[in-house]
Order: sequence, then C-alpha cells, then structure tokens
Amino acid sequence: MKFELNEVEQKAWEEFDKIHQSTCSQYTGAIGQSPVQTIFTATSLGTDIVVRCKTCEASKIITDVESW
Repeated sequence: MKFELNEVEQKAWEEFDKIHQSTCSQYTGAIGQSPVQTIFTATSLGTDIVVRCKTCEASKIITDVESW
C-alpha cells in the first residue's frame, strides 16, 4: 500500500516539521532524523493524515478533505 501527500498536505507537513525540527530535535546519532511522525489512517471516504512530534507530542491533522 502506498500513501502520498498532495500539495496542500505536503506544505502543512513541511511547516510542522520546520517548527519541530528547530525546537524539539534531539541528537539521536542519526543525521537528519526528524522528530515528526506521519500517521496515515484509511477511512471509508479517504485517508486521514496526522503529523505528530515524537519529542513534545504535539499533533496536527493535515488531511486535505477538499481533495476527497
């Protein structure tokens, strides 16, 4: 199964990542590892997309429901 972000979702992901990469990043020994998780949940209408910071546990729904 393959999940992809559209332009709107990609922009929202990049904004979330930029904020949490600079404020929540911890050295893990891996260069370039982002603290951000992307969670895809298949629903009957489409795919729900949530981004979550593994460090501060903030989360945001970035699903572009207009594309459903």
